[in-house]
Amino acid sequence: RSVEQLMFILRKYIENLSREAGISESDFYICSLSSKTIVYKGQLTPEQVPGYFPDLQHRLFATYMALVHSRFSTNTFPSWHRAQPMRVLGHNGEINTLRGNKNWLRAREGGMECETLGLTPEELEGLLPIVDESTSDSGAFDAVLELLHKSGRSLP
Repeated sequence: RSVEQLMFILRKYIENLSREAGISESDFYICSLSSKTIVYKGQLTPEQVPGYFPDLQHRLFATYMALVHSRFSTNTFPSWHRAQPMRVLGHNGEINTLRGNKNWLRAREGGMECETLGLTPEELEGLLPIVDESTSDSGAFDAVLELLHKSGRSLP
């Protein structure tokens, strides 16, 4: 397993333990746990970003790519865990088959296998659910895409 895969597994375990302890995503949310990607989140106007994240202006701060997503919630009340960007993507559309997709995934979680992550069936169970019920359409898409990527699938 790679460091990225181990950090993904650790984050999923921590999220599930916090959920089991009755801590909601609105009270506890891990933006990113990665050695390659930093995710900054804030329910901010574009003009507020430099004041909240001064390190982005530092001359030694270098990156191959940066993505800033600015959008105000149209169909859900703004919340920290639903704020863009997600861990793997920034998505601006509506996914109209959300309920069906979540149900389809939930029905298949019991038969999931992943040799790449090197987890026993019991350990793999610790990553479930892949998509939390309170997750937005973009969050659900991000969670599934992240699982595929961390288990060895390449992204375009």
